[in-house]
Amino acid sequence: MAIPNAPALVGILDSAELSADCCASCLSPMELEESFAIRHAQRRAEWLAGRIAAKYIFLERQGSGTLADSPELCLRQITSGALAKFSSEAYRDVIVAKDKSPAGGPARIGWRCSGERVRTAISHVNGTACAFIGGTENYAVDLETPSPRVPEFYLHNFTPRERSWTGDCARLFNMDTDWLYTLLWSAKECLLKTPAFATLSLWNMASIEINILAGSERLKAVHQATVFFGNLEFLQVETPQGVGSPRHFRLAVGGTANLILAAVTTLE
Repeated sequence: MAIPNAPALVGILDSAELSADCCASCLSPMELEESFAIRHAQRRAEWLAGRIAAKYIFLERQGSGTLADSPELCLRQITSGALAKFSSEAYRDVIVAKDKSPAGGPARIGWRCSGERVRTAISHVNGTACAFIGGTENYAVDLETPSPRVPEFYLHNFTPRERSWTGDCARLFNMDTDWLYTLLWSAKECLLKTPAFATLSLWNMASIEINILAGSERLKAVHQATVFFGNLEFLQVETPQGVGSPRHFRLAVGGTANLILAAVTTLE
């Protein structure tokens, strides 16, 4: 199942791009049955968008071509027109399955005719979903919408250095502090989804410090975007926690003023 030199891809898909016919034709009978069990309409729409986004980037990686030489995570903004690149039969031939082990885990994706699967990271918020398939197990993705919180939230979940970084960025680059705090939260959520941080939970957010070593100034372009920013910005980040700490990783950031996509692309 490993695809030699295949690029790491993340795809983002607004559920509004999906028609009922598209969902019915792109999912296997088992996947359709699973979707019908989700009663909440928006949650079901996000679930469908996440699965179809994962299938799309899986198929893209199979025919990656020149992208195979790219060292970076590549972004795909998936529209209804882009989905037409592959046939409905091709989508149905790809299965996205939940981890059924007692401890749970990320979804796995692969050809229906093969028992071999690779990991896919999926996240969704407010009707939009994204999926990420990389070259190692050390990757994760998270979607969040920036929003204000009560003062205690910031005190309990962020370290003094993180709060100082947020204030500096807001002052130097004219950025919204809620957006910056949401980005830090999203980066921590990504780390929790990697094996090195598997023993921690949302209750341990204050113990996961995100120290952005380089690239903070490039966040302004994403922050000011009115439509989803076409390119990902890559930041060098360090955190003192995790197995074999301190850990260094690359954080990819995309989005708009109202939506943040954060992805851990490597973890060293």
